[in-house]
Amino acid sequence: MSGRPAEQSHIHTRLLKCPLEVEHARAYWQNSAETEAAETVQRAFEECWFGARSLPRVEGLITNFRERF
Repeated sequence: MSGRPAEQSHIHTRLLKCPLEVEHARAYWQNSAETEAAETVQRAFEECWFGARSLPRVEGLITNFRERF
């Protein structure tokens, strides 16, 4: 691993479940680097990184973005 973030290019089910979601991906990238992994989901929900999404949907998005990037 080079230590440099990069988008995954091989196919796996997470990529199929999480379409491009460009705006949500931007929100994730802008905010997730400064937050511990355990705090990320709660912070994303409270600060509405992904708009008016439910907590389970935010958890799913965060999980998918962690796999994707």
